[in-house]
Formats: sequence, structure tokens, C-alpha cells
Amino acid sequence: AGEEVLLQGVVDCWFETEAGITIVDFKTDRVADGAVLLQRYREQLELYAQMLSKTNGIPICRKVIYSLFLHREIEVE
Repeated sequence: AGEEVLLQGVVDCWFETEAGITIVDFKTDRVADGAVLLQRYREQLELYAQMLSKTNGIPICRKVIYSLFLHREIEVE
């Protein structure tokens, strides 16, 4: 309580549609299970979503991890 927290990070990709903002974060982790990526990076995408929504005033409609190793996207719910 009473502590100031500084967060530094860069959103890999984001774009706006009629539904809101989609955030895409590319990952190179060599894991065979997308659930591992969700566990590792869900909080990171949630924080990106909070900051983007706050600074732009536009709702976040999707958060996606794109695994370069698995060649697929993983929805962050």
C-alpha cells in the first residue's frame, strides 16, 4: 500500500476495429502447449489492455498471443 509501481513494456501489435482494440503479442517460446503461454503471459496482456484502454478510451475486444513456434494464435480470455 502506498507504493508506486512502474511498468515498462512495448505492445508488439495493436489495431482498432469497430468492435474495439485487438492486442497481439508475438512469442518465440519453444513450448508444445499453448496453455503454458497463457499461464506465462496472461497478466502481461491484461496490463497492456488496461493501459491501452485507459490512454485511448477505446474498449479492448481481443487479446491474442501469437506463438511463432506453434504457428497459431492463442486467445487470452
